[in-house]
Amino acid sequence: MNQLSLKGAREHNLKGIDLTIPRDSLICFTGVSGSGKSSLAYDTIYREGQRRFLESLSAYARQFMGRIEKPKLDHIEGLSPTVAIDQKSVSRNPRSTVGTVTEVWDFLRLLMARLGTSHCPQCGEVVKAYAPEQIADAILAKSAPGAALMLLAPVIRGRKGSYKRELSDWRKAGYVRARIDGRIMRLDEEIQLGRYHKHDIELVIDRLRVEPKKRSRLMDSLETALAVGEGLVATIEGKRGDGEFQLYSSLRACPQGHGALPELEPRLFSFNSPQGACETCNGLGECARGSSHRGCRKEHSRAGASLLQQERLCPLHALPRRSSRPGVEAVLRVHEDTLRQAQQEGVPCFVSRHGRAGLRGPLPL
Repeated sequence: MNQLSLKGAREHNLKGIDLTIPRDSLICFTGVSGSGKSSLAYDTIYREGQRRFLESLSAYARQFMGRIEKPKLDHIEGLSPTVAIDQKSVSRNPRSTVGTVTEVWDFLRLLMARLGTSHCPQCGEVVKAYAPEQIADAILAKSAPGAALMLLAPVIRGRKGSYKRELSDWRKAGYVRARIDGRIMRLDEEIQLGRYHKHDIELVIDRLRVEPKKRSRLMDSLETALAVGEGLVATIEGKRGDGEFQLYSSLRACPQGHGALPELEPRLFSFNSPQGACETCNGLGECARGSSHRGCRKEHSRAGASLLQQERLCPLHALPRRSSRPGVEAVLRVHEDTLRQAQQEGVPCFVSRHGRAGLRGPLPL
């Protein structure tokens, strides 16, 4: 269906209108006041789209929503769920977007928080918390029946050191083998590690054949490995440990060791929330004048001189709403050269937005 068809629209002052509207196009209704533009767009097309959407919900959900009467028309087809931006004055707010005005952004945030998949921002790996039972199911489903498998507990990941004392402690604790920098080695051997080289060490917790009847043994070994590896466990196929290597995590953390991520929630996707806003622009999409970011300081210092000459103001737009005097002085230090030059030229240096900063009068350098 590539068009929207209406027949017999009689809402308000519409007189049995038959209309065909192409889809995926920008359509504009024009006419004199009272000709039925809003009656057609809002009271007919939009209302019917909303009514059909509510009718698709369960009876339990519909009881919490008001009933929408069917508009006066004979037939309509090709209609999708509708969203309407009401004819109202929208305040010019830098934080207002099409998504916030239409309230669609609230639903998108909820959608991403409930159905989104977290990825590590550094390596792109999927961040997912696995329970031991889920790890066991994944191992049994992935490995062929009877395949040789090693369960490993990662204890050292990409860190420098010789680890002589740690290797001795692990040997005394009863561990026999470890995978060191990709090689399976016995801990009773003479192991020499470069002190200034990065190493990866995984203790071998168990060696077994993948079989459903050995699930209880697999679960016990997984719990031990997760405890030793502090939430991480790895598997490697093959008797000699030369097969595929797979890492699992029982935490919401990157399996490659790049840190943990919080649970997904709607506020993490809101630029109006401190948890979701960019730390550089505070969710506005651009840096304000007076920003103390390293890349902006020179440009702001040059612009400050002309601003002082014209407005007799210190460019302190980066101040928060309740700035303390130490906070104000920290911003002033960024523009110290500009203010000193203005003072030498006899330009009065007053603090802009002094009510917000809690200060009055000139600030001496």
